Amino acid sequence: MQNQSIMVTIRLVILFIFSITSSLGWTQSRAQTQPKNLKSMTVASYKVSSYSASSSLTQITSGDYLRRNNEQDQKLVTGRLNFSHGQSLIDQNDGTQQASQTVVAAVSTRVNSNWSVIAITSLSQDQKDTESLDDGFSDLVLRLAHSNQSLVDWLQGSASYTAVVPTSERSTRIQELQTSLQAGYTFTLTDIVLKKGFGLSLNINGGRNFHKFEEDINGNILNEYTFRETLSGSYSFKKVSLSADLILRHGINYQGGATQSFEHSQEVSYGFSKTWSASLGHTNSGAWFRPNGQDSNLRLINENDSIIYVSTSAVF
Repeated sequence: MQNQSIMVTIRLVILFIFSITSSLGWTQSRAQTQPKNLKSMTVASYKVSSYSASSSLTQITSGDYLRRNNEQDQKLVTGRLNFSHGQSLIDQNDGTQQASQTVVAAVSTRVNSNWSVIAITSLSQDQKDTESLDDGFSDLVLRLAHSNQSLVDWLQGSASYTAVVPTSERSTRIQELQTSLQAGYTFTLTDIVLKKGFGLSLNINGGRNFHKFEEDINGNILNEYTFRETLSGSYSFKKVSLSADLILRHGINYQGGATQSFEHSQEVSYGFSKTWSASLGHTNSGAWFRPNGQDSNLRLINENDSIIYVSTSAVF
């Protein structure tokens, strides 16, 4: 019976991802409804960094709420508030240095013993560009997550379903996003194969974006489908935790073109109490390939893109 339940959950994840592909006609070409001489708007380059809203949401969604302790699991409502400051690892003194502050709020409530609903949002401030599109509130993320269940004695799994409510300036004004629907499954190794204090998990996520038009307001083709694989490792000793994440992202746009990017981070955290912790970390992200389309762009440290950040979190 347990194996049947697991197979049904996995099939639901797969069906969720591919069933929404039948909703063709939701998006149309902007050229069909707007004049060709539409004035182009200048958009600042968008970088996915650990301290930015998008990455912070990823970290809280895939990490903290999937590693809840027994005391938190007994609560009907659990919240987490995170404040972070990040900036470029190296200041090139050419005006390209990045610096930003972000506050992330997440609230989780139990539906029953197996399912929880999580709501996540953030507020960011770019300290170098007052007109940045990433200032202000991020999109609102709503997630239905299942608790871990045993697949075999050495492996656990959990499914999740996500809907995005576009509220950020980038999503509403530039991309004209209507919603994004996603489904994911996380595999976690148990202590049968891992030594005490170690953790290792793999999250596979896929979904479809729904935009008003196939192009953004500047004529760039938007991604219709998105896929993400996240490999996370951690080690905890008393009050100190070390963690590392590698995220591979894939996108398929409305014309069938594919894009690939990566993001990785390393972090050390110290827990002052059960409800308060502080962290120091590094992250680097970018396109998977260099401009020649052949050589890998994946590097641990990049003097142009690496970000260091400090953060503190409170759980209530």
